[in-house]
Amino acid sequence: MMAKSADRSRAWLMSQAVIKYVEHEAWQLEAIKKSLEKLECGEAKFADHDDVASWLSSWGSAGETECPVCK
Repeated sequence: MMAKSADRSRAWLMSQAVIKYVEHEAWQLEAIKKSLEKLECGEAKFADHDDVASWLSSWGSAGETECPVCK
């Protein structure tokens, strides 16, 4: 149905989906690599896990808290 609507072949749609997937994975791997480099150089900043969990638990409630600060 989508191929007809786009006036493209199913093979074309599949190739586009694979291209987008590979682009996304490459972006994600690059972001991970940069983060690991910051960590190894001592430049990475983190928020405490318990603070983040508490903040996320507050979402949508009357007592929603501010985002924790990375240190």
